[in-house]
Amino acid sequence: MSPPGFFPSLPGPLLWLQAALVIICVAADGYYLLGILSARDFFSNRRPTDPDFHPPISILKPLRGLDPDAHRNLSSFFDLDYPEYEVLFGLESPDDPVLPVVRAIMDAHPETPARVVFYEAPADGNPKVASLASAAAWSRHSLLLLSDADIRVGRLHLRAMAQPMQDPGIGVVTCLYRSEGKGFAGRLDALGLSTAFQRDALVARRVEGVSFAMGSGILIRRRVLDAIGGFEAVTRYLSDDFLLGNLPTRQGYRVEFAHDVVDHSLGTKTFRDLVRNQLRWNRGIRASRPGGYLGLFFTYGVAIALLEFGVSGASPLGGALLVSSIALSIFSAWLISCRFLADGGTRSVLWAVPLREVLGFLLWLGGLFGASIDWRGRKFRLGRDGILLPRTAPNKARPPGPRSSSAGDPRASGG
Repeated sequence: MSPPGFFPSLPGPLLWLQAALVIICVAADGYYLLGILSARDFFSNRRPTDPDFHPPISILKPLRGLDPDAHRNLSSFFDLDYPEYEVLFGLESPDDPVLPVVRAIMDAHPETPARVVFYEAPADGNPKVASLASAAAWSRHSLLLLSDADIRVGRLHLRAMAQPMQDPGIGVVTCLYRSEGKGFAGRLDALGLSTAFQRDALVARRVEGVSFAMGSGILIRRRVLDAIGGFEAVTRYLSDDFLLGNLPTRQGYRVEFAHDVVDHSLGTKTFRDLVRNQLRWNRGIRASRPGGYLGLFFTYGVAIALLEFGVSGASPLGGALLVSSIALSIFSAWLISCRFLADGGTRSVLWAVPLREVLGFLLWLGGLFGASIDWRGRKFRLGRDGILLPRTAPNKARPPGPRSSSAGDPRASGG
């Protein structure tokens, strides 16, 4: 028996497949609309700002290698409109090419307490977490802001991140971001992050609440970090950002988005870089949230509509679904990224949104398989539950334990 389909001349199995694809296409179009509603809900409900609420914050920056726009990005953390904060950089080696940049920034801003902490890369586990843990050992404040090396912020960033912390039930605050890349591959990579990824985060907030954090900015109470077992609880996992939001929710704390959008400088130069980065993220999501990762299938509306168009033999219905998916994907990308996130870079490549969705779907399929991970030139294997296993041994540049390069420096003690 065949389903009451639109094309009875098709063989039975293809008719069932087409019916399923039609339903998925309609659901995917509904997801585009849900993304629009979720973004509007978040950006139209800003909290009033209390100018007198500004608890001191320690900013932890894990560094490895010289990122594009490193000076501009790192300098932005020394020009913040905030009464009391400090910046701590975690580096593995004094030979790291980013160190002279950090030194120059610190020298140019003697009024900002800052410190460089060297650490030993672990034989296994997440080197970024090792960097954060070492920097945190030298921090002075009860609020810790974890911020990736490739992030640039505005002067009011700390005020925006701190505001939700007036609620004692909130243990973690994270923030959205807009990505920027250079060259066609870089811009295509940035397009996916600034549109689909941010949309998915906003939908998750609306549908189930925030149970994750993002490396664009993670403000966490020290007592909450201690409650989940400290950085040791996430040091062996690839998706440390996700867990630093997820584990506190299991302890009864809430996670919220700050009303601030930061800039993310991508180092993607080639399509090989794009594929490598996306597969790393996809495999991390698959390991952390396998059910959620499978559910992402329903968010690739253009790719599914293109498949339905082919299965139906380029039927009128297939064409209508394809056109509607392309139109909604571009409109939602424009509204969420260009309007709400104020991402000027997306506007010039909006035409590529359908292409980026099809590429994203193929990389989603690739993320279902494989366990190889590349983190800033270091190779790992992804074990069960997202645990990182080494493929190449790290260089032992220093003896164990965090070592500060600015002991006795008045900048490290607020002087």
